Amino acid sequence: MDLPKLRAFLAVADELHFRRAARRLGLSQPALSHQVARLEEELGVKLLDRSRQHVELTAAGRTLQAGALPLLDSLERLIQETRRVGDALQRRLVLGYVEYMNLPFLPTALRTLQDEHPEAEIVHRELYPSEALAALGERTIDLGFAFKPVERTDLVTRTVLIGRWLVILPQGHPLAARAEVPLGELAGEPLILFARHINPPLYDWWLQQCRATGFEPRITYRTAQAHVGPHLVLGGVGVFLVGSYVLHELPEGTVARPLTGFAARIEIVAAWRSDNNAPLLRAFRAVLPRRPLVSELPGVMRTCSRAPLRSE
Repeated sequence: MDLPKLRAFLAVADELHFRRAARRLGLSQPALSHQVARLEEELGVKLLDRSRQHVELTAAGRTLQAGALPLLDSLERLIQETRRVGDALQRRLVLGYVEYMNLPFLPTALRTLQDEHPEAEIVHRELYPSEALAALGERTIDLGFAFKPVERTDLVTRTVLIGRWLVILPQGHPLAARAEVPLGELAGEPLILFARHINPPLYDWWLQQCRATGFEPRITYRTAQAHVGPHLVLGGVGVFLVGSYVLHELPEGTVARPLTGFAARIEIVAAWRSDNNAPLLRAFRAVLPRRPLVSELPGVMRTCSRAPLRSE
């Protein structure tokens, strides 16, 4: 018993007139009669007594009408709720990234998307890069930000930002006179680093870089708030290791120096599933940088002069 046949029967049962029921459903009278006849054939019972003058329900027809009406009402409500949820999901964009990254293009991109799609609901999930990549695989987010390389054939990536690792020093620190600071020169220095929970793989990578350079890092403070780092430097807590794009400005009395002696280049990509063609995701990708922003020092940002290699 399918829905069109049941609706055809209920319309006739309500009107007790085939022509009026057909008009109500937007069908021809022969098509409606065929639907009801097919239903009777499937059930193996007569539902209607027909004559030239009138149409009456049989006992079986009254039984079906009484049971089917609440069932159809429930089904209609279910269909409406399903459509409502589906429409809401189409207006929802879920992004996965760590706010500590402080991506400089993101506020403008989000504002532009909201201006162009005021009905959109933008949801942020605090996910470090490896978690964001896993969430893309699980389809619980639409787009995430991660570090290169991303070796996933089910994802499309676009490089959106290129930066480098810096050390933030007090202005009077001996290393502040250097144009660049080799990582090995930080041996014995008290270090301020981002909290491990922000990005465990990257945190562990930092420990490996220090050890590969020949010293055990002396980490005196781990911060979950990037803007706190330079003030800790001013307070004498240590020197701060940070990505060049994370800080948009430095407080007076501190300086930033590029770190060398290891793979200090950082590339951040936007990543999404190759089979996700949701309109809101396409709209968001359109407002992301087509060429990556390049950050070498806090507050210094330019657009890459050439398009980077990318898998988009």
